[in-house]
Amino acid sequence: MLLLNPVKTNVVIAFLVIVAILGHVAAWRARPAVAACGADFPVFYAGAKLLGTPQLYSPQAAQAIMQKEVGCTGPASAFIRLPYFAALVWPLTLFPMAVAFGMWRVALVAAEIGFIASFGNHWKWALLACAWSSPLAWDFDNGQDSSFLLLFIAAAGVLMSRRRDFAAGLCFSLCAAKFHLMILLPLLLIARNLRRVAAGAIAGGTVLLAASFAVGGWSWPGQFVAAISSPDIDPYPTMEHNLRGTVAGRLPLEILLGITVAAAVWYVCRRAPMPIALGSVVAGGILVGHHLTVSDSALLLFPCLILALECLSWAIRIWAILLISPLAVALYRIPALNHLPDLALLGLVYFLAWIFAANLR
Repeated sequence: MLLLNPVKTNVVIAFLVIVAILGHVAAWRARPAVAACGADFPVFYAGAKLLGTPQLYSPQAAQAIMQKEVGCTGPASAFIRLPYFAALVWPLTLFPMAVAFGMWRVALVAAEIGFIASFGNHWKWALLACAWSSPLAWDFDNGQDSSFLLLFIAAAGVLMSRRRDFAAGLCFSLCAAKFHLMILLPLLLIARNLRRVAAGAIAGGTVLLAASFAVGGWSWPGQFVAAISSPDIDPYPTMEHNLRGTVAGRLPLEILLGITVAAAVWYVCRRAPMPIALGSVVAGGILVGHHLTVSDSALLLFPCLILALECLSWAIRIWAILLISPLAVALYRIPALNHLPDLALLGLVYFLAWIFAANLR
């Protein structure tokens, strides 16, 4: 990053971070009480309470628990994680909902601090980006789990840089909570012949799968598929900021563009330095993932920070910064332009493939 004066830069960063945090606090305090009805953690809490029963994936059962604990619920309130996730959340059910929610938020902040720390000497820039990230704030407010994925991905990247490939694979396996967003990871593993990473991912995934059967019984896979196939989970799919939303649900076009994104990511994985290659996997996963929440867009922090800090192309740096800036969020709120950032992300993935093909990085 181009710095003019380290002291002045640090002061400006600190000021901007404080302004952002105060803004988030003000917005959070102004939220109506009914906002809890659409929050994600109460659903996780309900799923954990239903663990060990045939109703783990029953929307009605989850909504009944939410009605009792929160006082309200919503049609999309249904547990849609693998059973092992409910087992991990289960200890929090020993506490009242409000206390458990607070503990979950503390864990989210800890994960975000870990993510920021993974950038080493550049941690201040990561802090600034996280402070101004609306999706990350949404993740905290609603009690989602995208912050954990950011930590797992960043940790895997750091471990690979230290040649601790098996441990990196174990970190990747922890992304199973939202496996659809890491669907392009095999491209990186195959393109770079990362056998130890793959072994770690398979080993960790096997443990999580075994744990899921241990706590969820043998019938959970069918129930899980039925749960994630419910139209209530995606009531407004064309509003999602991925290929599905960009092409307004036209499946043939989504598949065609998805293939081109996978091809571009494959090329970047073959040619680019490892951090950028991993970043392309995350960016491509956001595009091709068929289900995307607001907080899932926080995952863009990883690839965009990597590109802003490590790519030699100033065009790519500026492009990446804009994608995680408040400008992108502002465009989301303009109906005629709300998919412009998604097209920009798609173009960024294509452009990355092109610059590494032309050796212009």
